[in-house]
Amino acid sequence: MLILGIILTILGFMVFQWTAKAQSQSAFERPLIFHKPLAVLIINLVWLVLFIGGFYSLWQVNPTIVLTLIGIYAVLWVIGYIMGSEKSKAKRIFKIYKQ
Repeated sequence: MLILGIILTILGFMVFQWTAKAQSQSAFERPLIFHKPLAVLIINLVWLVLFIGGFYSLWQVNPTIVLTLIGIYAVLWVIGYIMGSEKSKAKRIFKIYKQ
């Protein structure tokens, strides 16, 4: 179950990264599959099901593993929110410059 959980979680993460990267591009640069709403829905369900299946398998082995992964994600999310993106930093700098 441990190996299955690790494999499903990694596959879910890889599909999520591919989807996020493709959807953040402009409409002309996206793969053609992302122009169909049903295909986007199916792809999003696939990575979500892979994550849930991986976390469920890991939960069966040891709940501490899943809670640790969720805790690490929460910490990284807070750090990312505090640091902000390069775009928001540039906007702040130009706002100060305009004043």
